[in-house]
Amino acid sequence: YPRGIIDWATNSGKMILLAGIIKSLKHKKILVLTHRKALFDQLKELFIAENIDLGVVSIKTELKEVNLAMERTFINGLSKLEFYKLASTLDCILVDECHITKAKSLYKFLSSCQANMVYFFSGTSTDFDNNIDKMKVIGLSGKVLDKLTVKDLVKLGRSRQALVEFI
Repeated sequence: YPRGIIDWATNSGKMILLAGIIKSLKHKKILVLTHRKALFDQLKELFIAENIDLGVVSIKTELKEVNLAMERTFINGLSKLEFYKLASTLDCILVDECHITKAKSLYKFLSSCQANMVYFFSGTSTDFDNNIDKMKVIGLSGKVLDKLTVKDLVKLGRSRQALVEFI
């Protein structure tokens, strides 16, 4: 099954890749999870611009083929029956900022899912203080498929090294 972690630095194009994956998967039930409102809004805007027919998940929403949800709203809004029913119907799960998967409720949902495709996105996918959290993320998603650092982006001329001065 296709699964794994895309570990790319900030401003490297993770959201564009997310949209590309979605557009390549025709007639699949997809759930995109994020944990911050700013990221949610950016993804929503991008998906609309890319003509992706998007379901925006709130506490009571009829799901479409592609669904975008804030992690807490999504998990907190599901009854146990909805939780397990949805977990069995998804074809693909895309998690932005995958370090959030160490949250107990999200970990429980993701480990119950039978989705064939699972991709986690982050610039800090395995940068945890303890190995248990790191193992949870890798256990849910698979290995790091690609890594792109800020240094890589600077070498490619796509970014600049930050300069911080203390006055």
